[in-house]
Formats: sequence, structure tokens, C-alpha cells
Amino acid sequence: MSGFLAVLQVDNTFHRPPGDNGNIKTWEEMGIPAKIYIVKGLTTCETVQSGGKFSDQFKETYFKVILKCIEDGAVAVVTGCGFLATLHEEMVNKFDSILIGSSSILQVGVARQFVGKDKTIGVITFDAKNLTNEHLRVAGAPLDTPVVGVADGSSFQKMVYQEEEFHHEQHEQDVMEAMERLVDQCGGLNRLGGVVLECTNMPPYKRAIWDRYKLPVWDITTLGKWLYEAAQPRPFARE
Repeated sequence: MSGFLAVLQVDNTFHRPPGDNGNIKTWEEMGIPAKIYIVKGLTTCETVQSGGKFSDQFKETYFKVILKCIEDGAVAVVTGCGFLATLHEEMVNKFDSILIGSSSILQVGVARQFVGKDKTIGVITFDAKNLTNEHLRVAGAPLDTPVVGVADGSSFQKMVYQEEEFHHEQHEQDVMEAMERLVDQCGGLNRLGGVVLECTNMPPYKRAIWDRYKLPVWDITTLGKWLYEAAQPRPFARE
């Protein structure tokens, strides 16, 4: 396969339903040729709880996989964790022959351009206490961006951190509760222009957000589609 989107995942074994960027069906349903790469030995805990600072060993391991993607013919790359935003500048400078989306929060600044001046774009994250201003800064997101996480110790967090059993309804509820708190933090729905889901395991629940709030939702799948279609423009019929 050549001319595809490479999707990098840390080394976890929990269930990934359609919508999760680690499920190949997600990209197939979107009409995007993709290939999943597992970054062996790197975990979610190590990635999220790093404080945005990664060891040389971590970076060497991750960058080797990106190089493999390029050698295999990928035209764009997205990662499996939004907390990798702090590596974005280093990634794009080191691998400047390919488009790399290190984090879905790269879309926050762009999304702000599409809403009124009295509205903001909020972020729902997997772990709010570990998402720092440095993550926002490197991603080009305003530092006053409202950020809300799923509850500490929630079923959603336990699935990822501790690889506990997958429960779609409960995980959706965890994300929706975070969304409710985001609306409150912004001062009401009329002040919120849209939401970016930092976590690459959250896209399965974005339709539930839209159904209730009718707000635009950006996530890793919207970023991946944007990058892939820029890197591999589709031909149109001639008349």
C-alpha cells in the first residue's frame, strides 16, 4: 500500500470500537486508506503523565516508527494521543517530507476562526490535570482555551490507564458529563462555538455530543481526513 494515512498507536490492548482512530474500520468508513502502526513499549500512562516532556529514548522509539511509515509510502501521519502535542515542532522539523498531525488540539486555533468573536472553542481531554499550557502553546491554541477532562477514576479513564473492560454506554456518559461541565465553564451554550476532543478514543461519542448540543466537533478523525486529502488530492471527473 502506498499513498496512505499512517495512524500511530501506543502499545495498549483495550478495545477500540469504530470511531476510535486505532480501529481501521474508522478510516475505511471515511474512505481513507490507512494503516495502523503500534509503537511497541510505549504506554498511555507514559505519554499522558510526562508533563509534556519526553525522554530521548521515548522520542527515538517514536521517531523510528514515523520513519518506517515514510519508508512504507505514507503521505500523512496522525498520532494516537493528543498529549504528543509538545513534540509537534520537533516532529514536523525532523520529518518535513510528510504531513504530521501530532494532536487533535492543533485544530483549536483554526476552529476559532469559524465562530463569532463572543464564542470560544473548548477542549475535552482524557486527563485535564496533565494537559498543560505548553500543550496548548505548541499546538497554537490560545492559552485561555477552556479545558475539561473526563472525571478522574471514571470508567473511561480506567479502560485506557488500566485496560479495564470496554463499556460503550458508560464511556459515552463519562464524555457527556465532561461536555456538560465544559458548557458550564464557558458560561452557557451560547458562549461555546464548538469542541475539540483531545483524546483519540473519544470520536465514537462525538455524535452524542452533536445530537444533544448541535455544536461542531473536531477530533483526530477530522484532522486525519484534512491532512490526508491535502497530501493526496482526489481527482475529479473532467467534463
